[in-house]
Amino acid sequence: LSDWSSDVCSSDLKGKKVLILGFGREGQSTYKFLEEGFGGFSLGVADINKPGFAFPREVNLHFGEGYLESIYEYDVIIKSPGVSLKDVKLPKGEITCQTDLFLRFFPKTVIGVTGTKGKSTTSALISHILTNCNVKNTLLGNIGIPPLSRFLDCEGICVMEISSHQLEFVKKSPNIAVLLNIYPEHLDHYKSYDHYKFAKHNIFKYQNEDDVIIYNSDCEDIDKGLISAAKSKKVAFSYKNEADIYIKDGFAYILGEKISLDEINLKIKGRHNLYNALVALCACRFAGVSIYDAVLVLDTFSGLPHRLYYCGKIDGVEYYNDSISTIPQTAICAVEALGHVDTIIVGGMDRGVDLSPLVVFLQNSGVKNVIAMPDTGYKITKALRENGADINLYDTKDLKEAVDLAKKVTPKGGVCLFSPASASYGFFKNFEDRGDAFMRYLYD
Repeated sequence: LSDWSSDVCSSDLKGKKVLILGFGREGQSTYKFLEEGFGGFSLGVADINKPGFAFPREVNLHFGEGYLESIYEYDVIIKSPGVSLKDVKLPKGEITCQTDLFLRFFPKTVIGVTGTKGKSTTSALISHILTNCNVKNTLLGNIGIPPLSRFLDCEGICVMEISSHQLEFVKKSPNIAVLLNIYPEHLDHYKSYDHYKFAKHNIFKYQNEDDVIIYNSDCEDIDKGLISAAKSKKVAFSYKNEADIYIKDGFAYILGEKISLDEINLKIKGRHNLYNALVALCACRFAGVSIYDAVLVLDTFSGLPHRLYYCGKIDGVEYYNDSISTIPQTAICAVEALGHVDTIIVGGMDRGVDLSPLVVFLQNSGVKNVIAMPDTGYKITKALRENGADINLYDTKDLKEAVDLAKKVTPKGGVCLFSPASASYGFFKNFEDRGDAFMRYLYD
């Protein structure tokens, strides 16, 4: 592994003009990685913002509003996930990314997890199971660790959370792939929803006969024709029907093995998280771990921040932080997971996602108070008013006002849920920043 960076530089990049497109956390790690094997090719860096970064070698720099024009000058473009190419004509040069390079050259087993929602929890849970069953592994990817930053010291199996942005230009799929679901999301990044779905399907599209795809057979937007055409072994999970992974009459079934639900002790709430756990058990089974051994360590997994996280009880009210919620379906799942919610705080950046499923759900959910923030929150309360919903509806100017109001209107002994059902951008740096702000305002 120690010679990999120089090997890829000499074999794939020799004599070529290479551009790192986007110079945030992942772009900078790409540069540092390539610098170790630097030689035989010229390098450029492009980003809308000029970074405070000292380049020790000669690098062609393209910064400012016209930075995307540089893509036509290079043979290979290593694109960072945050850069969208939806409004530009694609260049003749090869477009790749860190995830693609990692998957093409990493010599050990990779478990890759994607899905509109649930991929972080499922990836972390797989890594947790492997670790506690004494299987060396490294968790990286969209969970916050750029793949190439850990390539040279990646121990054992690689567990990789992979976003649609990271899958968009890959030409290699993980050995064990998990596709949890596909819902309308990131419509601001892609030319259409079909382009977003196309990216997600790359998680299994390049697998071979020795590989495995674990997928949600209930999800209408997962292309079952592409699944059938895949060379890999197919493992379906279903919330509704008998499948390779399913639940029936108090038992979970995984590849023919039967486990009482009483034996599956999860700290994280919700039926969706129970299925995430079953999928994680199955993925670990293909990695050589006994399902029964894996079940025994589930109760030590506490979940991840900002994902239906229990904040505690304040003045008799229980608060939950679900800032990860960026689409209506996740807010619905959060309410269903808690079973009873008195107040929900919703709203964020409007990316054109259909909010009607959440509106219809809230009308019959038993939620007493809906507190809306701009921009999408106002659309939700407007629709609820027009539908004559028997719910207290409040429009607030920002998250601080929403939290202060929630403290006033949520009854003692009740539950308040922060599940925005919308993106954080335009108001916060990311969902973590938004969730941290919620926690600060909660304890002010």
